[in-house]
Amino acid sequence: MVLQVSEPKKLNATKKELNKTIDLETYELMDWKKLLPELVQTIQADSAGGIIILGVLYMIITFGILGTLLMMTAERMYEFGILVSIGMRKGKLILTMVLESIMMGGIGIVLGIIGITPVRYYFYLNPIRLQAEAAEAIETYGFEPVIPASLDLDIAFNHGVIVLGIVLLCSLYPIITILRLKPVKAMKT
Repeated sequence: MVLQVSEPKKLNATKKELNKTIDLETYELMDWKKLLPELVQTIQADSAGGIIILGVLYMIITFGILGTLLMMTAERMYEFGILVSIGMRKGKLILTMVLESIMMGGIGIVLGIIGITPVRYYFYLNPIRLQAEAAEAIETYGFEPVIPASLDLDIAFNHGVIVLGIVLLCSLYPIITILRLKPVKAMKT
């Protein structure tokens, strides 16, 4: 007999309850991981590939943000030199640059979430259907051959936090540049 738990988070609690109520000498109780070890290995391999792709995407994002901050800093060196020479503290200038970077990153994150939400919703309603051999392989495990989309906002939030961390890390360049700033030399460039 196969039981489907409506809330996957309660799988272990359900299994413990069933262990108490059924005759374990007559019946064997197995969760899906024990019943389908090949599927577990497939999921692990897929997760490893996903981590590599995420790493590449985060590298692209990092270079894009760093390039933007490099240009912002390089184009404003003259203004920074003038501000420091007339008495603005470097700490206040650094705070301004960091806040500007955070605001740009935050606006980008919000616009990204807003932009992708209709696409996620479309694929939630119309999941990608697998065909031919891929569909047969999935059906042998008793699953419907579809790739469903998730509407879970935690995914978008977690990636947004990571991107915000990348923005803060890339903000180290303007911070270091401002700390090393020599006003006279900056105004000559």
